[in-house]
Amino acid sequence: MRHLPGRHQQVLEYNDFLHEAVRAEVQSHKAKWKEGNKPQDLVDLYLDHMEKTKDDPTSTFSEDNMVQIMVDLLIGGSENTASLLSGALLLMIKHPEVQEKVLEEVSAALDPSQAVCYEDRKKLPYTTAVIHEILRFINIVGIGPFRLCLKDTTMFGCPIAKTRPVDSHLR
Repeated sequence: MRHLPGRHQQVLEYNDFLHEAVRAEVQSHKAKWKEGNKPQDLVDLYLDHMEKTKDDPTSTFSEDNMVQIMVDLLIGGSENTASLLSGALLLMIKHPEVQEKVLEEVSAALDPSQAVCYEDRKKLPYTTAVIHEILRFINIVGIGPFRLCLKDTTMFGCPIAKTRPVDSHLR
């Protein structure tokens, strides 16, 4: 594939860039990592397991596998994150009263120059509830549990009979 011309060459370049960026992060972790230290993240945990299984010829724990796992997580996570943020933004636009209450709570609870951290959620109960509701409402995966129609109805101009299953992702 690398020797054939075409648009796929750009995809291969992006793939190489992503692998090299992850490989550099792994090298950074390796430079700081010491066996027996408490792992701080998935890379540390993987490095620890690689060290423990280095003499096992059947082990699949290798640096190349770790890099590919990290790339897979980045790609999968970025799509879900983009879908979630897009949906959250649309919901906040659709419900300006909620947007206003979140802004009021955040403004009252946090200093504008302060970096937001995970512990701040305790000061933001309404905002936290809104985030949880967005996570519940937005289906970032294309499939989800079906719902049962409770009465004869019409959706988007299409009749739906009572007890008919309906995809919950329809909005």
